[in-house]
Amino acid sequence: RAELRFGPYLQSAAPDSVSVCAFVEEGDEVHVRFSSPDGAAREVDAVGHSPAVARMTGLLPEVEYRYELFVGGRRVTGDDPPGFVAHSDVSQTFVIFGDTRSGEESFALAHDQVVQAIRENAVPDAIFHTGDFVEDGESFELWESFFRIESDLLATAPIFPAIGRSDQPALLMRRLFPVLARSPWYGVDRGRAHVAVLKLWQARSQGPAETAEDGAQATWLRRDLAEARARGARYIFVVFHEPAIDL
Repeated sequence: RAELRFGPYLQSAAPDSVSVCAFVEEGDEVHVRFSSPDGAAREVDAVGHSPAVARMTGLLPEVEYRYELFVGGRRVTGDDPPGFVAHSDVSQTFVIFGDTRSGEESFALAHDQVVQAIRENAVPDAIFHTGDFVEDGESFELWESFFRIESDLLATAPIFPAIGRSDQPALLMRRLFPVLARSPWYGVDRGRAHVAVLKLWQARSQGPAETAEDGAQATWLRRDLAEARARGARYIFVVFHEPAIDL
């Protein structure tokens, strides 16, 4: 029988596209049915596994899309399909948090309380995680715990991850989050805001490419921020694991 290990969870590489990700058993067929308020529907087959990824493009602003996830021909998203708004210039709500550190019971309890508070007080359009998702970045079981706690949030808002120190080595993390596939640092446009997400913390374990003033990451950041300003971004944020100033 086809099995959904965890998901669905959303990723977004551009304002007019969204990817629905699901971690399934190898060989299970996955597809997603997207629908919009005007009754139009599109079905997209997922590509790859671990996770399987179904990407929807050409999404319109201010429209709430809903989707149903099918694994092995069986719908696994329930009777009330999750929904999302891919892009809005009118209003954007960001949720930013980190150090969930799945792996210890006390952290799991605090993580669950944070997620419940978000659900009770906000409807996020995007979620930014500042790193240290889990205690051991190589442990699939800990990642499974993270996604289980976050399941309701991540089904309706894309998550944009920053790599933290305890997430190392980040090979599994970069596989789970397609937005990290090309680079561990990247930029995101959401409405009139631009967010630069970095791989950075106070540790000697990072090399000059990530920490030097003329390193690859700093060079990329200068160019990314300049391009964001040139596009007319009104709000600019930079997200990374540890604060630049420790108060």
